[in-house]
Amino acid sequence: MIATGLSILIVTDNAGDDVGTCLSLVTESRIGRGCEVIVIDNASIDGTPELIAARFPEVRLIVQSENHGVSGAHAIGFAASRGAYLLLLSPDVLLTDPDAVAAMAARLDAHPDLGAIGARPAPSDDSHQAGDAGGWRGVCVVMRREAVFAIGGLDGEGIGWRGRLEDAGWRVGDLPDIAARCLRSGSAGNGDQSVFSTSPSIHSGWVSPTERPTSLSPL
Repeated sequence: MIATGLSILIVTDNAGDDVGTCLSLVTESRIGRGCEVIVIDNASIDGTPELIAARFPEVRLIVQSENHGVSGAHAIGFAASRGAYLLLLSPDVLLTDPDAVAAMAARLDAHPDLGAIGARPAPSDDSHQAGDAGGWRGVCVVMRREAVFAIGGLDGEGIGWRGRLEDAGWRVGDLPDIAARCLRSGSAGNGDQSVFSTSPSIHSGWVSPTERPTSLSPL
């Protein structure tokens, strides 16, 4: 299989309060290349999977019977994905700029030695200060698929992905001016928050633009 386009991986853990808004903004994004959206749900009990299935049939939903933590769920999503680039996005990070993802992917296009590019989503207000892990606040980062393979995948503990990428010879950058907001310090509901410190057909869920307004094109 030749990887093409972009895979967006979102991990949810009782994230029903946020994920609807997050996914609405994702589907309105002007990405400019083939795209798939994969949500890995970590055994939510607040109705998150049902909300996603009802409102976003174009999203590939992988529901887990137990909580694998953020890193473990990202590993599951990575194994199911086929994009050349991977956007790891927290359900509480809102892409308020519809061109944000395209800008990050374009930076990887222009710099073949760049393994990952992260945004720094601003906190939505003074009462919800977003955490800053490994230089990336929240989770909004586009990674190159071959760079993920170079560090042995997205699971595992130890040093964060940023350090592992640099140790493997990849450059890592960030775009601090990307317009995005982080609603709170958590990165995927109430589960494991240490992402950076430590099947049916993929197309089966997609609907045509006439059925649901979206700027995304399937892989």
